[in-house]
Amino acid sequence: MRDQDISYFIEKFGEATSYSAVPEKSMTKWKGILPDKLLSYWKTEEWGTYKNGLFSLVNPDKDEVVLDIWLEDTPFKEMDAYHVIVRSAFGELYVFGESTGRNITIQPLFNQIIFVENG
Repeated sequence: MRDQDISYFIEKFGEATSYSAVPEKSMTKWKGILPDKLLSYWKTEEWGTYKNGLFSLVNPDKDEVVLDIWLEDTPFKEMDAYHVIVRSAFGELYVFGESTGRNITIQPLFNQIIFVENG
């Protein structure tokens, strides 16, 4: 069952235009690392793509190498263990830190990493 937040999101952006099923082993692997709410969305919405590719909930494992390249030689590499959770049609990566939360956005188009300190 969808919660209020995802229901609002679907109302504004529509149902996923494509999706990949989330294997149970991925749910198990990421439990306790990524937020429970995100995992609940994976369970109900899977790794969905919205607005014909405008943005997608993604398998963090698939973007691990790309993320490592972006964070190499930055202070972020040592700051936290980060994982990509959303990708945009323009290649933007929305990143979640295990300790710091969702505070990094990578914008390849502009060759920049945006960091917003939480709290």
